[in-house]
Amino acid sequence: KMATNNNKVLKVSIIILYILQCVLGKIASEYFTEELQLEVLPDGKLLSHFEFAIDWNIDTSSSSSASFQHTNIFPKSIAHIIQQTQVDEMHLSFTQGRWLSNDWGSSPYPTAPLGVELFAWFHERDSTRVDELWKKLVYTMGGVFCASMHKLDHTATSRPVHSLSPHNSSLSFGKEEGEAKRLRYGALPREVVCTENHTPWIKLLPCRDVSGLGRLMNPLKVYDVSYHSMQTHVYRHSSTVKIVLTLTVVFDIKNKEWSLAIFGRNEGVSSCSLCDESKITIRRPISTTTTTSSSATYTISPQPDYYDEANNVDVFDLKKRSKEGKFDFIYSSVGRSSEYQKRDTIISASRYLTGYGQERGGIQIYIKNNAKEAMNITYFETLPWFVRTYYHTLSVKIDDVQKEDLGCLRIKPAELRANPSILEMCLDVPAGATVSISLDFEKAFLHYTEYPPDAHRGFDLPAALITSSYQGKTTRLYTDNLLLSLPTPDFSMLYNVIMMTCTVFVLFFGSIFNMLIRRLKHTFHGGDFVSDRPAAKIYRFVSGLFKKKKDTTPIPSQ
Repeated sequence: KMATNNNKVLKVSIIILYILQCVLGKIASEYFTEELQLEVLPDGKLLSHFEFAIDWNIDTSSSSSASFQHTNIFPKSIAHIIQQTQVDEMHLSFTQGRWLSNDWGSSPYPTAPLGVELFAWFHERDSTRVDELWKKLVYTMGGVFCASMHKLDHTATSRPVHSLSPHNSSLSFGKEEGEAKRLRYGALPREVVCTENHTPWIKLLPCRDVSGLGRLMNPLKVYDVSYHSMQTHVYRHSSTVKIVLTLTVVFDIKNKEWSLAIFGRNEGVSSCSLCDESKITIRRPISTTTTTSSSATYTISPQPDYYDEANNVDVFDLKKRSKEGKFDFIYSSVGRSSEYQKRDTIISASRYLTGYGQERGGIQIYIKNNAKEAMNITYFETLPWFVRTYYHTLSVKIDDVQKEDLGCLRIKPAELRANPSILEMCLDVPAGATVSISLDFEKAFLHYTEYPPDAHRGFDLPAALITSSYQGKTTRLYTDNLLLSLPTPDFSMLYNVIMMTCTVFVLFFGSIFNMLIRRLKHTFHGGDFVSDRPAAKIYRFVSGLFKKKKDTTPIPSQ
């Protein structure tokens, strides 16, 4: 009877809690999808792109903080950060390796510079308040992903005006300086990406690495690749919040026949039980001779569920196949991978250092428009404060012809040990033309405490961002990072000074101490032992003076 009453109380409590949640509007609708996109590159490597998306229907305009605390599968840590920092849109990337455009063509997915990149738009409009929220965002994201993001301080933070635009057009961000005050951008080219960043990232997934496509992300395999880019995107709208987690890797496969075992999991894969959609897609290659997609150059066993003609991919519905158990397939290439057509590279860029010596140098940038039409590009570059840029030496040429009228030009000189220097310009580049940008600078001499432990390796300069608009599509391209050698002091001089000082002190102190304390011989005067040490002689001499003075003192008469 008591057990029956406890069950009734439990049921009534559950019903009351459910009613309260419905009344308060705390039950949120969430939609989770996972997808793995595979593609064989022209040089035989395998491009793998994991994408996990969670849409959370919630009233983001509510001022109550409790509305962000009741989630089912949406990461609570990210929901808390969104609520605390008032982020409208955020993009974070951890990248190692280089995307080889000459060998692989243009990337079908958003690229990122080497190291760590973070930029975000905030709902707050006050610039001072945005700086405080940016600092909070940097520290919290660094704690979540176990990264040294605290280095994104005021010396590494900038504010692009023309280069970046939010994904949500309803935010009404303009190109004016005032509208860009809600945007902050920072990059750490020296940050090393490793498994300690991957582990907290994969914990954001509803099924983590226990089941679903997350099971395939073996850290031992994911980081032993030619290219690796782990990204986190957050979009906040008026009624929804969306997080997209992507992982792009390029595997070096040696055999023409491969399966999901290349990810280090030999037992196959099943869909996550919490997902609404789960699928694996394989892009059909396009022959360079026929320029048409065909399945004759490869075979897949078992056969895909269907063919998506719009995206030219074969699709496996993993959620449906998981009912039969673990799923795997075998892909066999029939033709040579060099016969496959790579994606056209609309724009290409190269950037390198010029000059010699430890005092001055320069930067040279070449940007080529490979399209058949003219396009508008925006060049954005930030340099640390210790690179003293001479902006009067800025030269912009198109096909060796000096360009005087720029669409926009924004220059912000660096402040000593404060803000970085910013260069942002807009250009209209004709079809097939090459843009040449050159700039001179002077290298600053740092305090010896500002050098890293491996000072002779050099200092990493962040990559430049090139934004292009072509046929209504905006793409971002990053140049390579640069390694700058600064004037470096001889750090061994500190050791030499310490050793020289200690040596002189030891010789001086040792000699004086030896002269005063060392016993040279034993002497006897009147049957008493008398020390012959210099210190004892000095003591006897001084004592003798006082004794003689005492003996010569006249005795007063009675």
